[in-house]
Amino acid sequence: MSVLEMKLTEEKKRSRPVLGIVTLIVGILILCFSIGLSISYGAATIQLHTVWQAIFTYDPTLTTHQIIHDIRFPRVLGAAVVGACFAVSGALM
Repeated sequence: MSVLEMKLTEEKKRSRPVLGIVTLIVGILILCFSIGLSISYGAATIQLHTVWQAIFTYDPTLTTHQIIHDIRFPRVLGAAVVGACFAVSGALM
């Protein structure tokens, strides 16, 4: 193999944008599903359907919606932000 051929095969190995995009999308979907599961499980187990309703069509008269909206959802979003900050700081180190 010549140097040019080796360089071209290295560039093909490094440049995989489709695989990167698919990995990113799958990771985001898994993150959203795990956030939904973490919101639904606790001292009072709440169905995923109710979690979906509480996030997108909030009804302040329902106790389960109040639990999700006031306690569980902010806690999970805070945990996701802190986890992202830890990931960035680990990558920088």
